[in-house]
Amino acid sequence: MSAPDPVALQSEPAPEGEQMLDFGSWMKPNETSSPVPNHFDLFRQGNFAMILIPDELRARLLANGAAEIETDHVPVVKLFNPVGAATWLLSELDADGDTLFGLCDLGFGFPELGSVSLAELQAVKGPLGLGIERDLYFRARFPLSVYAEAARIAGHITEAERLLRQAAAALEIPTPELPPDRAE
Repeated sequence: MSAPDPVALQSEPAPEGEQMLDFGSWMKPNETSSPVPNHFDLFRQGNFAMILIPDELRARLLANGAAEIETDHVPVVKLFNPVGAATWLLSELDADGDTLFGLCDLGFGFPELGSVSLAELQAVKGPLGLGIERDLYFRARFPLSVYAEAARIAGHITEAERLLRQAAAALEIPTPELPPDRAE
């Protein structure tokens, strides 16, 4: 396989000289390969791994797990398989630092409350070496029981507002106030 035609690639000036973008990696004109591997190569080699449970979230999960009384906690973190249907909404971490509790959905239509091993989640490697990821934008607004009831209705973990409110009403749990819809 020959190197791509440098004329066909877009280039731009940079402090190091004229640079061309080639599938996510930079190289100088007329070079046949890039000195920096592209992002897909880094994922395949396992060089990028998301921290599933950062210290701040770990502390919240541990505090929930250590609670003396049984509480319907709000999920702290949402994990998902980027190339599959598996999703986890987790609310507690045991003192062992490995056993997480929450709503687990492996994508078979039967989400359930249960425990999962953090070490096992971290060890998952799918196509292109992609592992389990954390939803950086997830913000829980309901207790775990509401997400579990909505998942029972939908057959999968959902964040659909209508289903969550329906589940909260069925469980007689007050719904949080929503900010006004700016689209109206």
